[in-house]
Amino acid sequence: MGIAETIGVALRNLWANKLRTALSVLGIVIGVASVITMISAGSSAQKQITSDISALGSNMIMVTPNLKPGAQGRSYQHLLTMSLADQIQAAAPAISAVSPVAQIEGRIIAGGFSAPSVITGITPAYTRIVNTRIALGRSLIQSEVDAAAHSIVLGSEAASDLFGSEDPIGRHVALVSGDHRAVFTVVGVTESKGALFWANSDTQAFIPVTTLLYRMSPFKRVGTYFCQASSAQAAEVAVAQVERFLASVAGTPDAFSVASQASLIDAIKQVTATMTLLLGTIAGISLVVGGIGIMNTLLTSVAERTREIGVRKSLGACNRDILLQFLSEALVLSMLGGTVGMLLGWLGGAGIARIAGWPISVDLSSVVAAVSFSTAVGLIFGTYPALQASRMDPVQALRYE
Repeated sequence: MGIAETIGVALRNLWANKLRTALSVLGIVIGVASVITMISAGSSAQKQITSDISALGSNMIMVTPNLKPGAQGRSYQHLLTMSLADQIQAAAPAISAVSPVAQIEGRIIAGGFSAPSVITGITPAYTRIVNTRIALGRSLIQSEVDAAAHSIVLGSEAASDLFGSEDPIGRHVALVSGDHRAVFTVVGVTESKGALFWANSDTQAFIPVTTLLYRMSPFKRVGTYFCQASSAQAAEVAVAQVERFLASVAGTPDAFSVASQASLIDAIKQVTATMTLLLGTIAGISLVVGGIGIMNTLLTSVAERTREIGVRKSLGACNRDILLQFLSEALVLSMLGGTVGMLLGWLGGAGIARIAGWPISVDLSSVVAAVSFSTAVGLIFGTYPALQASRMDPVQALRYE
């Protein structure tokens, strides 16, 4: 028989047992759909996180302290000072700006309204480094940092919660954190930026870092240093310069962690790729289960069609014809399941991305890989039943009841 005739016979045989065929195809559908869904969701999450990190600023470098005592039990908390920011910029020519940043949890009170907020102490350089835009009023200025002034810039959501549609510029708010309470004057409101990676800047309140350290926080130390490289090309050089300087100040390279945006993005990509591979592998197990279902279906079919096989062999069909016949049925099952699973997997990945608010991303290579794997599964698990059928003795097959 030709290929077209072989496939036609396979389709007729499968159609004759519609329920059994549908159940066999279902296993492959679930497997392919699961693989594509997991990989697509992982790719969407990776794109979202990468976008969030990129939106944090331009050529940003984060310097975070290692507050755990070193091998000799030494603490480096005494190094977390305002002056260290100036020292970093002076020691690293590839750095164009540095802002010490400190944060505390608190509440903002205005009139009869109150809203929880992360109170962030910054310098004017911070708004440039993290690409913060001002929607109303202005940003903090250096003289307010120098004087530890009670000026505040509200995130867009915080301003809306406290003042609604009213203009908050020039209004007074009270900040409360633990036993500390102080009144601040609103000088600006940021544009909405949404939740970025680990924080939502729209709900934050920004005050001079000196005011936070000396008048609001029980801890008189900086939490993080946000730096900006002079260019994207200079980022790696800037990281090396900052690491070298901090190691000389602390006496060890383990006191601080220095990470550029590029290194953060690379680390996130590695983590998400590993998780996606893990989830895809787990989902791929269902493809193997689907392959076992195909093998079970074909073994049952071989048993039911033993006399048919005997008749075909007695009429001149060779072992190769019988082998191709059953392999064709296995391929039809796996390819049909792969096609339907591909469509459902795309819909599943797109649905997860839409629900989570991520960009929709369907990796074509993952689709090709999943469908190819499902076809391979059909061939592998269909080979044994096909061989069983092709090796039957026609005389014994004709005697089979």
